[in-house]
Amino acid sequence: ACSLHRPATCNDVDLAQVENNAAELSGGGIQNYDGGMSIQRSVIRNNTAKQTGAGVDNLAALDILQSSIYGNQATGITTGGVITAGDGGGRIFNGANGALQLANTTINDNQALAGGGIYNHKDLTATNSTIFDNKANNGTEVFACGSGSSENPTSCNTGIMDASGNIIIHTNFINSIVGNSTTADNCNGDPVDLIVSKGHNIETANTCHFTNGTDKTGVSSATLFGTNTFKYYGGDLAQLLSIAIPSTSPAHDAGDNINCTATDERGFI
Repeated sequence: ACSLHRPATCNDVDLAQVENNAAELSGGGIQNYDGGMSIQRSVIRNNTAKQTGAGVDNLAALDILQSSIYGNQATGITTGGVITAGDGGGRIFNGANGALQLANTTINDNQALAGGGIYNHKDLTATNSTIFDNKANNGTEVFACGSGSSENPTSCNTGIMDASGNIIIHTNFINSIVGNSTTADNCNGDPVDLIVSKGHNIETANTCHFTNGTDKTGVSSATLFGTNTFKYYGGDLAQLLSIAIPSTSPAHDAGDNINCTATDERGFI
């Protein structure tokens, strides 16, 4: 585990495997507490936390690039057999002063009460990424909420406003796939106000407020991925898993050139 209480000694993670860790409260794999941090070409898997961010708990500036995050679980804090707090953001929790950039990254098979893939309180942009087949009672893939409480992750009142009443934080998507093969509850919280599509996104249902003219909604996972599964398709780490798309997929060549990086998650052109 890595915390930026001491940024001089811990600020970049590259070609790393962060796995099988457990946190009593938050940040089972990594907690970025202060300063800036970059995670790239890395795997964050099979970590647990009782409250938030089983994979990554982000409270500052963080870039996650060309990485794979899977099998993480936010278990919640149980009192008398009832989950009374926590259990938000199985894969990523972005709160406090969080400013998260996610690119060329796959988020799969994580679990939480709310936001199985991502639970976002602050500013987040996902580009060229796949958030697919995570598990949660509310928002299997994304729970977008500006003023909700990490202690009560299913509560979501509104966004955070400036003095003029304009919402100043958003969950942005570009060239990305969000979906689930078994349920339509991909995005929850306040997606209408807080999720912004900047184009060329695909969803398996129609819950993420992807309203850009270049977006595609209601696309089945079978159409998107064919028979391809979440596995190793090449790259520097054998654990760096992703989901390939066939040439017949509506995601094939469907992104824009402006936000398309030179290489993909695996480092391939």
